[in-house]
Amino acid sequence: MNVKAIGLTTLDVIALSAGVTGRVLVLLTAGRGEVFAGLRDITLEGRFTQPQPDQSGHIENLLPAWRNEPNLLIVGSGAVLLERHGLSMVCSSHAKLPLTGWQVLQPISLLAPVLARYAVAVLPEAEKQP
Repeated sequence: MNVKAIGLTTLDVIALSAGVTGRVLVLLTAGRGEVFAGLRDITLEGRFTQPQPDQSGHIENLLPAWRNEPNLLIVGSGAVLLERHGLSMVCSSHAKLPLTGWQVLQPISLLAPVLARYAVAVLPEAEKQP
């Protein structure tokens, strides 16, 4: 049987579930105060690119990598770690990070429809036919 497959990570699908276009930072709680984190650039067509490798660790250690992102849209269960600090955290070097302009979004709770919409958007029309 010839079946097409599309590989997506949880970070990918949660970024798409935000329902926005632009740069999205996905933060998922990983336990012990750590997060899984990934940037995604979402297009108007509902596709995405990954501008840098995903990371994991303590949020204060990861934040410096995004300090030059002026208007990040943040989504995922790990965003609460930012909200607890009023989006104003101190990194391990004790330098304040400019997090103003960042916005925390609520993802869609049902991810299966998000995944299905993405599959329809990326599969060529000829492959959608039975």
